[in-house]
Amino acid sequence: MQKKQKNQTANLQSMQNLNINLVLDVIRNNSPISQAEISRTTRLSPGTITNLIKILKKNNFVRETGFGQSSGGRRPILLSLNPEARHVMAATFFADEITVALLNLLGDIKKEVKVAAEVEKGETRVFENFARAADSLVHALHLDKKNILGLGASFEGIFDPGKGTLILSNRFGWRNVPVRDLLIKSYGLKTFVEGDGRAMALGEYHYGAGKAVTNMVCIDMDSGIGSAAVLNGSVYHGAFSMEGEIGHIQATPNGPKCRCGKRGCLETVASGSALIARVRKALENGERFKGLLMKEGLPEHLLARAIFHAAKEDERILEMVEEIGCHLGLAVANVINYSDPELVVLTGYMIHESGELLSNMIEEVVRKQLVAGESRNVRIEKGVLGDNAALIGAATLVYQDFFPYLS
Repeated sequence: MQKKQKNQTANLQSMQNLNINLVLDVIRNNSPISQAEISRTTRLSPGTITNLIKILKKNNFVRETGFGQSSGGRRPILLSLNPEARHVMAATFFADEITVALLNLLGDIKKEVKVAAEVEKGETRVFENFARAADSLVHALHLDKKNILGLGASFEGIFDPGKGTLILSNRFGWRNVPVRDLLIKSYGLKTFVEGDGRAMALGEYHYGAGKAVTNMVCIDMDSGIGSAAVLNGSVYHGAFSMEGEIGHIQATPNGPKCRCGKRGCLETVASGSALIARVRKALENGERFKGLLMKEGLPEHLLARAIFHAAKEDERILEMVEEIGCHLGLAVANVINYSDPELVVLTGYMIHESGELLSNMIEEVVRKQLVAGESRNVRIEKGVLGDNAALIGAATLVYQDFFPYLS
């Protein structure tokens, strides 16, 4: 009998928690809103809504923000989400740098800090560096760690989010590293992990260029090339977590050897790294752009910026950029012909550092290559979140757990 009562109590608590999350999600998406409107939207009784709102107010999640229009009686009190009631920690791990940020419940970055990853010093050092950066953020904002809902983190490489394992990252030199477990061990928060390309896609889908669509593909053009599809609010992973590796489709038979071991991959002829290497080789004889482009130690995005600027004045460099634009345009067209999205979002330093040059080249090729292109209104747009796309996307992993109806 006692066991049965315990089960009933647990079931009631679980149902209440689900209803609280549902109500909170409705308030989040419709602020300001009255209790009557919440009741109609959720189909929960007015009495239930009243009790749930009391709980949310007590925990500082909801606040009163004025009065609505009267329909004959008293004017209804309007409720809004308090975005500072709790925070979310997000981190992006790249081979050269870790960025850690704290965000409020609306996806606004309150503060961020960047630290060297020091991958060459081993896994332990990387996660120690993360933990120190996280601590400095929490102290700077005077937060209680128990009010952080969780940690969302992204890593560059091939990822199994179910197991929380980084399967392979050539840039890190890591294979089968249980990064989720290591993050939990290093900082103790509820943790969600994802690959950087899929995190970027989530960020743009929920908070950037994709907010008004149902299905989209995000293509990241950086030192590598990858894509991620978001279908009805969820990132698609594929049967073996390998979806989106378009950087390794063959672009040139018997072409340059790729870091994956095969030859002629798209990344070998059209990535940022490939462009920089090709231009450097062409300028070995001391042309006027050599000074900047041959300088060692500069970040790739600055080298790419210099190349795109030089393309405005140098026909040979422009030809190289045009060839890359053609390769990328064909790849984007193939993705669209296969997956048929409403929107393609282009991200990465290749896109953002080229102004409109590369994106215009890509779109021109795509429009020529689309099957039934005249009847397909596929939008191709640049991402709007810039360097923060993966960071906000990583935070979205936590929001999706806390706001299970997030869409």
